[in-house]
Amino acid sequence: MAFAFGIGGALRGGGDSVSPFVYASVSDLFVVIAAGYLLAVTLGMGFTGIAVALALSALTRAVPTMLKYRQGAWKAIRIYRVQEGAGRRQAGSAARPNDLRAARCK
Repeated sequence: MAFAFGIGGALRGGGDSVSPFVYASVSDLFVVIAAGYLLAVTLGMGFTGIAVALALSALTRAVPTMLKYRQGAWKAIRIYRVQEGAGRRQAGSAARPNDLRAARCK
């Protein structure tokens, strides 16, 4: 689980925030609930089944995150600082000088 969090954080820091979000969402919503119910209720494992489902969830999060990291596509994303007054702002929101944005290099 710590491995998935660490590599996911590296991807987010590199500008790819969508992939770790998708992997975590699928892992947490589908794997934990489906495997937890199957193991804990259907197979009668109780809390042990839930613990095994959480371990499966960590695995289903770690493997695709590691593969995405090893692809290296995140290296082509450039992080840049948005200057005061640049870009679109919503009504009532002030631009902050420390805003960071990510853009893919072409």
